[in-house]
Amino acid sequence: MSNILPLLKAEHGKRAQVAVRYALRNSGVSDVEVGMAEIEHLELALGAAEMGLLPDDLLVELDALADTNLGIN
Repeated sequence: MSNILPLLKAEHGKRAQVAVRYALRNSGVSDVEVGMAEIEHLELALGAAEMGLLPDDLLVELDALADTNLGIN
């Protein structure tokens, strides 16, 4: 996680929104199931979908981290 946080900016949304947006960018994914304990969680998930795709430069960096198991050995 410490590798990802420095990449995120306010315009990318909250961490939970980035996760939803990252999953939705895959053309094989039609929806993302999220757990919710509070109405705010639903609002964050809906807001993430409305924000659209993450910027390409961030996706490149996130994909690189994913390819290395987030830098975890």
